[in-house]
Amino acid sequence: MTERPDDTEGDSHPGSVSIDTHSDSSSVDSRSGSSDPDSHLDAPTAPTAPWTRSDPAWPVEETETLFETPWVDAGREEVRRPTGETATYYWVRQEPAAAVVAHDREADELVLVEQYRPRFRRRFVSCPGGGVEEGESPTAAARRELREETGYRAGRVDHLGAYHPAGMVRLTRHVCYASDLRDGDADPDPGEELVVHRRDPETALADALGSVATGWTVTPLLWARERELL
Repeated sequence: MTERPDDTEGDSHPGSVSIDTHSDSSSVDSRSGSSDPDSHLDAPTAPTAPWTRSDPAWPVEETETLFETPWVDAGREEVRRPTGETATYYWVRQEPAAAVVAHDREADELVLVEQYRPRFRRRFVSCPGGGVEEGESPTAAARRELREETGYRAGRVDHLGAYHPAGMVRLTRHVCYASDLRDGDADPDPGEELVVHRRDPETALADALGSVATGWTVTPLLWARERELL
């Protein structure tokens, strides 16, 4: 998984993946006879990085990057409001990411991953996912992350949409639905200690909504359910 600030931190030892509830995943029927394994059921209609364009009604008069790392940048902008006054807006920028709703439709089970996240001091069970690399499409990133984190290969990946998780974070997270799953060997990044779970959709969503929910799991699951894919 390509590391991002909301992913677990890498260490010097190799990663590992274990599976707690495994069942064979045979190929399932595709919803379409298209020869293209990836498709866009509902491609985004709005720019996925709107902060890169200008808005004449809200002109940016000054931009400064205050903090910069390979994974995240932070800065401020002086913006003139339509009323005429100038205000300072702080921002944090991350590279785009993809979350994967991996669905074995024959067994009606979702493939999820459990990992410890040092920034939160707790473990989470969540959708597979990670960063979209430069020059990579969201569906290709979803396919790669699913394979690396769980070992599952997707015969088909659909792009359901994209969203911005927080108001001050310049991050676009894509939601992808993976089906036609077949099992294989995982290839986690160094430092990733992952446990693969298989759960029925209702249990997965109920667990995701328990305690303090995480947007990188609840949003993709609800999105897929709204599209009647779960």
